[in-house]
Amino acid sequence: MPGLALCEPTGRRGRRRSVLLALTALLVPGVGTGVVLTPTALASDSAAERKAEVDGAAESARADLEVSDAHARAAADALRRVEAELGTARAEVAAAEALLATSAERDRAAAEELARAEEELARAVAEEAVAVRRVAEQERLVGDRANAAYRSGGQMQRWQVVLDSDDAEQMLSRLDYLSSVAGADNRLLDDLTAARVALAEVAAERAVARQRVAELREQARQALERDRQAVLDKQAAEARVNALVTQQREAHAAAERQRAEDQALIQRLEAESRALEAQLAELARQAKERAAQEAAQAAARAEQSSRSRTAPAPPVSVQSQPGSSMTRPIASIRPTSNFGMRNHPIYGEPRMHNGVDFGAPTGTTVVAALSGRVVTAGLNGGAGNMITLDHGIVAGRHMTTLYMHLSRIDVRPGASVGRGQRIGAVGSTGASTGPHLHFEVRLDGSPVNPLGYL
Repeated sequence: MPGLALCEPTGRRGRRRSVLLALTALLVPGVGTGVVLTPTALASDSAAERKAEVDGAAESARADLEVSDAHARAAADALRRVEAELGTARAEVAAAEALLATSAERDRAAAEELARAEEELARAVAEEAVAVRRVAEQERLVGDRANAAYRSGGQMQRWQVVLDSDDAEQMLSRLDYLSSVAGADNRLLDDLTAARVALAEVAAERAVARQRVAELREQARQALERDRQAVLDKQAAEARVNALVTQQREAHAAAERQRAEDQALIQRLEAESRALEAQLAELARQAKERAAQEAAQAAARAEQSSRSRTAPAPPVSVQSQPGSSMTRPIASIRPTSNFGMRNHPIYGEPRMHNGVDFGAPTGTTVVAALSGRVVTAGLNGGAGNMITLDHGIVAGRHMTTLYMHLSRIDVRPGASVGRGQRIGAVGSTGASTGPHLHFEVRLDGSPVNPLGYL
């Protein structure tokens, strides 16, 4: 089982996380340090810009969390697989050891049989030695009798016995003696033949016994060697799987640590985003108060002018725009994903969609929905290339619009733009599944449904 490289290289993600943490420290003074944010600490446009950047950083952190979560799940799956393989390897080692034990028992039985065969061989060798001596003795006796018969003249001896006998009784007695001698010689020859046959049989038995002993020794040696090697092979396999389990456990622990870090970072960024949203709401409230004060002052001046028969037009706040209808940010405005809760197309889980997506080919012109000032214009994490426009007070509330995933940006921060002016082009940068414009409208820092203004 190959080792799984389950964790993403730390270089790129580590640098991104360092940037996000630095962004946390730089963009939101006071958050997490015990310092209370005050409405006068930051200008409204600066707070909106920073909130957009923090939201983009949070979106990037969520993308990182999705990756680390996938790595953690893959590491857990791989760990389960190798642990199962470890169980199988251990079972195979146990089976091999059982087989070795059986083989050792067979070897013990073979050794006993070998000992019996060696005893039989020893008996056969002893019997062969006895048979050899018996044959040698029989051959000596036969040789002696043959020499004696030769010296005595063979058949002439019988006639000599008959001629030399004094009477018939003596002749018969001598002939009986000669017959018994001849019978003894015949028996001696028979014994010699039998001894030679026995010697041949003993030699054959000894050869069989020797062959049997050799075969038993070889079989026992091969079986024992084979089973010992099988145990060694299984133990080596178990060691390899053990090492892989250790590796996968370390990878799983690293993936879990990475996921925990990503979750902690997202929580910090979301807390910062909520703090900035509250700050923007407070700034918007102050702006409304100032607008109300300016309106009251304008009404007082108008009344005074009416009394003096002059009717100067009441001044309009530089932060205000008449009406609430917006210009469509792209020519084709068929939504492909509406405002509200949805199953995220990348992360695969229910999430709030803070704007409206409009599908369009890459390069389609994107225009400002209202006149305003460019707050941000650049790459912003999961939002990709993003533009934030501040439109001041519209219908009594502070309004900003956001344009995300652009393929190009045609404006710079601080520039003023008019309603319908080109500011960029549709793209698919950041956390995106295809070319589209993500368009948001925020009132006092909180997202609202853009379709109510188009």
